[in-house]
Amino acid sequence: MRKPKVYTTGVLRRQPDTVTATVNLMNFCSTADIWVEVWDWSSYINPQRITVLIGDNDEVHFPYCLRPKSLAVMYAPLQEVTFYEVRVVHAAGNNLIANAFGRNLDLEAQEGNTVLDSQFVTVDLDCFGQAPE
Repeated sequence: MRKPKVYTTGVLRRQPDTVTATVNLMNFCSTADIWVEVWDWSSYINPQRITVLIGDNDEVHFPYCLRPKSLAVMYAPLQEVTFYEVRVVHAAGNNLIANAFGRNLDLEAQEGNTVLDSQFVTVDLDCFGQAPE
């Protein structure tokens, strides 16, 4: 089994109309365990984890098991956040696609808050000491 990798958007500045960070996860092949983390960097130090939700405001319990040929849409509230980061952790390689969007109340993507799968940056799994093992 491959070692999970941490993929990050880096820190984004929330656009004024953005109310959620939304992460679309699409899995092509084998069942994959996935962690999605959204961090509030508004204090510039010691980021705080924001609860990640799915469906009708149900909290996601990680790892989340994403079956083959399926889609999961997760989101985190950002109303009180100025700076935020999205991290996706998995070992599925290129068989899992993650796209992150800032969304307004009408669920429209907000310019400047979109990070497509190819734009995520891979960081050292152990660098934060908080990433799942």
